[in-house]
Amino acid sequence: MSSEFRSATESQQKMERTSVCFYQPSDALYRKPLFDELTSRGWAVQLRIHRSVAVGEAEKRKEAEELPVRTASVRGRRLHWASRHGGTNQEPAPDVVVLSWDLAFVSLVPAILQHRNRGSRVVLWGHGFSRGRTTVWSRLRLLIAKTADVVALYDEESAKQVRESGLSRALSVGNGLETTAVSRSPLRDNGTTTTLLFVARLSDDRGLPSLIDSIGHRPIRLVIVGDGPERERLEKLATRSAAEIVFRGALYGDDPRLTREFAEADFLFLPVGGGLSFVHALQLGIPVITQDDRSVHGPEFSYLNRNNSLLYKAGEEETVLDRLQSIDQPAYESMVSNALLDAEQTLIPRFADRFEEAFEMAVNRPK
Repeated sequence: MSSEFRSATESQQKMERTSVCFYQPSDALYRKPLFDELTSRGWAVQLRIHRSVAVGEAEKRKEAEELPVRTASVRGRRLHWASRHGGTNQEPAPDVVVLSWDLAFVSLVPAILQHRNRGSRVVLWGHGFSRGRTTVWSRLRLLIAKTADVVALYDEESAKQVRESGLSRALSVGNGLETTAVSRSPLRDNGTTTTLLFVARLSDDRGLPSLIDSIGHRPIRLVIVGDGPERERLEKLATRSAAEIVFRGALYGDDPRLTREFAEADFLFLPVGGGLSFVHALQLGIPVITQDDRSVHGPEFSYLNRNNSLLYKAGEEETVLDRLQSIDQPAYESMVSNALLDAEQTLIPRFADRFEEAFEMAVNRPK
């Protein structure tokens, strides 16, 4: 990280913790440990949810306030207007407000301006410049970001890209999970079955058909966790494979059934579209197999390297599957150790440290 950012220790010593309000698209349960950690450090944390666009394992908690949202479709794009996105004058203004850097919310710019006019410092939290977006869209996101005090991103490469685009007040807060520790069996001896785990939505852009075709007659068991529009077609494709392929349906978050599937796997295999599943796997000491192209993954790809994962180029699935039988126990245990070591930066205390850096940068910005 750039030297302009203070260490987390300095932040904790010099910054008086007061109030912070997170505005989120959903009350995702995997974020609760972050909010609890910040609360334990003295922050008065508020959580406001745009309920009508909730996704995944969203579940209302008593301390989360729902905000009404109106949604309209404009030229095929769903746009949202969140009521009270900018707070109200009838309530105390929090010291720091964290808003999602999501241009689908047309209420975002008015919200930023309202919060700043009320004396709050604004942190925009989100992804960098997503693939598939036009240059105009990226420039618009950057223009809006300049109205905030700080932009917090999921990885350092995205933060660097934003800083090089002219916004110096950008930093990486990374991503984090609280994962239940499990005991795992050692890698099976060479020549016996290797278990691969796939965890993602079953859509047509996840690379599963080629993976199923590539397994062939190899001693590989594939466990698929997820659901989606491609499930029926994939199940039919699996029946024509000689390999053991099991569909478990959708499992989310810290569901003990999902944890058990991770515990019984030798590798997480996600050809494309990897995100928090990478973090989940590394925290449990499970090496990852995936394509080496950062552009086809989420920012969590930044935690992978050739010491904790098997990275391959698109179209080389069969080559990397052949390598599995040549990985002996010491080599595998080394990958497991590296995965656990690299996962330390995704633990909730480290995640909270980096958010406190973002809060301090926002509060210390000259008015």
